[in-house]
Amino acid sequence: MSDQESTTERRALDYWCTYADELIASVTSNNRLVRITRNPAVIGAFAEQSVRQITAAMVAPFRTSTGTISGPHLHGRTESGAHTNKQLDLIMWDPNPLPAVFAAGDFAVVPDISCAGVLEIKSSAYTDVGTKMRDTLDWVEDSAPGSSRMTPRWVSPQNMVIEPSIDPVWKALGVVCVRRTGQADGVLDDLIAAGRAVVLFEQQKDDSLIANRSHALHLVNFISRCRLRFGGEGPARGVAPEVLAVRQGEPVPGPLTRPS
Repeated sequence: MSDQESTTERRALDYWCTYADELIASVTSNNRLVRITRNPAVIGAFAEQSVRQITAAMVAPFRTSTGTISGPHLHGRTESGAHTNKQLDLIMWDPNPLPAVFAAGDFAVVPDISCAGVLEIKSSAYTDVGTKMRDTLDWVEDSAPGSSRMTPRWVSPQNMVIEPSIDPVWKALGVVCVRRTGQADGVLDDLIAAGRAVVLFEQQKDDSLIANRSHALHLVNFISRCRLRFGGEGPARGVAPEVLAVRQGEPVPGPLTRPS
């Protein structure tokens, strides 16, 4: 590698580190919030809201809500059914083709064909968070087929047959705002390696927070790909968080694409 290439690479690395730090800076306010309250429910609500603001800014003018997904395949199921509607932390959706029902404030029941993606947001990596997160992510993958819609493609122009193009990107991503000291979770680590979850900050022994910058960029890539499901044209764009992860010694987030 030439000196010029090395300098260019260092500048790029520095830029993306700075960008990621500023992008998720609001989440670090948890450190200051504990001076006022140590109620985990309050702190968790603030951390989740910070991620919501980042997401809402990226998908605007489309909508973000908490609530659940509905559809004919879920209708009439009982609590013992395999497809019981789950409460979802953040749904990215478009009122076209179908508006949400039971919409009030930030809550909405969103038809699956109007859903572009889901974030499952947790304030910390509390006990069994990986297992609980995986259950919700799996439910979205299995129960929200409409969220896979992309720009239609011609299958047989002669017969005027059109079907949605195959979208290989995960429909839901888990987001842990802060992994606190001693919070080990093998299931969560597996989700990260599979590209299905991110941890934005790691708490150190001195209570300081270190950002997983590559995970912040992975989150941005996911939201960007979800936004394409609203009918965007052109190729997906993004950055390469895995490169940054290796350079920074962070857990490497896996690919956003589901295994074929």
